[in-house]
Amino acid sequence: MTLRILLTIAVAGVISISATPRASAADITWGPCVNETGHPSDVLAGGTLFAAVTAGKSATVNKVKFAAESPSSNEGLITFGSAPIMVHGIQTPYESYGAPPATWDASYRALVSGGAYSEYPSGTTAIQITGLTAGHEYVVQIFEAFWNTNFATVFTGGQSSSCAVNLSGAAATGSAASGTAQYVVGTFVADSDTEPISLSTTTGYVIFDAMQVRDMGVPGVSDPGAN
Repeated sequence: MTLRILLTIAVAGVISISATPRASAADITWGPCVNETGHPSDVLAGGTLFAAVTAGKSATVNKVKFAAESPSSNEGLITFGSAPIMVHGIQTPYESYGAPPATWDASYRALVSGGAYSEYPSGTTAIQITGLTAGHEYVVQIFEAFWNTNFATVFTGGQSSSCAVNLSGAAATGSAASGTAQYVVGTFVADSDTEPISLSTTTGYVIFDAMQVRDMGVPGVSDPGAN
């Protein structure tokens, strides 16, 4: 085999490898779990709203509209209208087993009154965010619901996992009793148009309630502005 042929094969191999798409999984830097207060200001408003969704009915909190889930015949998949977010591997699309305090903001109460869950899931439960702009920084805020037992859920983006985000409710295996539900905030710089976030737990149940994603623009360059 001549040197020219060998070089041709080598170049073709490089082109083939570089053209192969890779799954995105940018590392998310997570903040601490924060107790929900019932004040609309819990819902972040910096940057530009990219998408906000909820497993329950649509609710608007602090001017952020969370889109409700869409009816679906695809078992285990939750979509939210045109929102670029899907949740895979969910057994029960929505249930409500608890209630926030009556003194809370009414729209906030609606947002955290229930959620979707999987009981001892055998497969992967994951949130899929699409339509991102590579190189932009994003903030993701995930809310958990009021429940009857504290089935805490861990969210993982790339190689980084959040704290176990509490529901309200009595103690369950692997979690202590919790007086209120929590939210967690993470930031990441997109390395492609897609970011998966997996859900796991030590309590037997993974639970998804609501989340928003905000576009903060190119780090150190600009803030797209509040929306």
